[in-house]
Amino acid sequence: MQQGSKTHLVPDRELGIEYYRFEGFMRPFARHFHPHYVFGLVEEGTRTMQCRGAVHELGREHVLLLNPGDYHGCDCGDVSLTYASLAIPADVMKVWTETSSASLPVFAPNVLRDADLSCCMRILFTAMECGEESLRKKELFGYLVCMAVDRYAGMCPKGDVAGREEIEWACRYLEEHFREHVLLDDLCAGARVSKSTLLRGFLRT
Repeated sequence: MQQGSKTHLVPDRELGIEYYRFEGFMRPFARHFHPHYVFGLVEEGTRTMQCRGAVHELGREHVLLLNPGDYHGCDCGDVSLTYASLAIPADVMKVWTETSSASLPVFAPNVLRDADLSCCMRILFTAMECGEESLRKKELFGYLVCMAVDRYAGMCPKGDVAGREEIEWACRYLEEHFREHVLLDDLCAGARVSKSTLLRGFLRT
C-alpha cells in the first residue's frame, strides 16, 4: 500500500455483505474478477478501467455494477482515487431479487451515472460505517438492489411485482399511520408481499 492511502472494510453479518473504501490510491488494480457482485461508487479521482472487453473513463460519481466473473482492472492514475464498494454474494442477491441461481440478474452497462443509485449508496455506506440499526440498513440495501435491478438488469427477477391493490393498501396505511414509526415489515405483512416485491412495486409505480 502506498504512503497516504487507506483501506477500510466493514463486514455486515446481518446483511451478509461487505463494505470497502479505498482512499487516496495511486496504484493500478490488476486484471481480476470476483465470485460476487460489486456495487461501486467513484468518490474522487479518475481512472481508465477495462471491463468485459470495453474501456471506460471513470470519474467522480460513476457507479459500477459488476457481475460475478466480470473480468476487470484499472491502470495507474495521474491523480489519487477514492472508491467505495459493496461486495454482494450471489446467495444474498438471490434472496433480495427472489430469483433462482439459474436466473440471477446480469447488470449492463457495468459503468454508468445514476444520481439515485449514487445517493442511495452514499447513505447506505454511511449507515454501515456508523453502525446504524439493522432495519435502516436493510431498507436502504433493499431500495438499492431493487433500483439497480429494475433499471439495469438484463435478466429480470421472476418474482411478481406488487400490483395496484397492494400499492394502494400500503399508501392508505402510510396515510393513516404517518405519525407512527412505520416499518417495512409492517407494510409487507399487511400487503401480504415480500420486501423486494413491495419495493419494486413502489419504484415502478
